[in-house]
Amino acid sequence: MPPVASPQFIGRIRVEQWRDWWVVVAPVTYTGSAHHGAPIVVPEGFITDFASIPRALWTIHAPTDPRWSGPGLVHDRLYETHETDRAAADAIFYEAMSLSPQPTGVDAALGCTRRQFYRAVRRFGEASYADGPARQAERRVAYRALQIEIAAFESDPQGGTA
Repeated sequence: MPPVASPQFIGRIRVEQWRDWWVVVAPVTYTGSAHHGAPIVVPEGFITDFASIPRALWTIHAPTDPRWSGPGLVHDRLYETHETDRAAADAIFYEAMSLSPQPTGVDAALGCTRRQFYRAVRRFGEASYADGPARQAERRVAYRALQIEIAAFESDPQGGTA
């Protein structure tokens, strides 16, 4: 039996912000023992909110914070594709957070630890997992419509008025 991979991200997380979401502009791969070493690929064009942090808290805990952006990205991918069951997706999220240093000081006091994030997804993630595929499809349709509008504007900035 081959050795199980140590957790790692392959590729740098590169995204563009769109509304309250981000669009992946280059693929990212995660491997780890919680997925038996099999790679989880987050493709270009995937739309994520990273760690589902409410906008009101972004000044304190930005969703793009490296401590949870990678784990959140992979977790979103698994919730929205159902490549694994929910328990496995949550275990992979927990494992991926092990790559980041544990919070100290205010972050630790506010409950931003790996275990607390894991408990939150286990307790509150059921509905999000259930509607994951539909949510990703809706985001893709809305994003594509925006791209079409931008292309139309760029080809005719005056909107047909000359």
